Amino acid sequence: MPVDTPVAPPTALLAADLLPAPAPQQHIVATVLPARGLLARVAAVLSAHRVTALSYHAAPDGPTTVEVTVAAPDATRVRAKLARMVDVLEVLDAG
Repeated sequence: MPVDTPVAPPTALLAADLLPAPAPQQHIVATVLPARGLLARVAAVLSAHRVTALSYHAAPDGPTTVEVTVAAPDATRVRAKLARMVDVLEVLDAG
């Protein structure tokens, strides 16, 4: 005589279950000389990396900064690329 075994109800598979865990993020701040097309050049230099945020702050009486949030494994390379740009004065880790 066959024995009925309980069957677990099906579980829903969500898209989030298939995605890899997000990489830790690194925040980098570069002090720059304001110049025409600078933001476009920065974006082009960083296009090969996993940048999750990019902002440009130009104060009339203070320094101009570019802030980049990037995946931690790419942070060293991104800092080096920013430091090689002519318009960049200083590159710092912000956290």
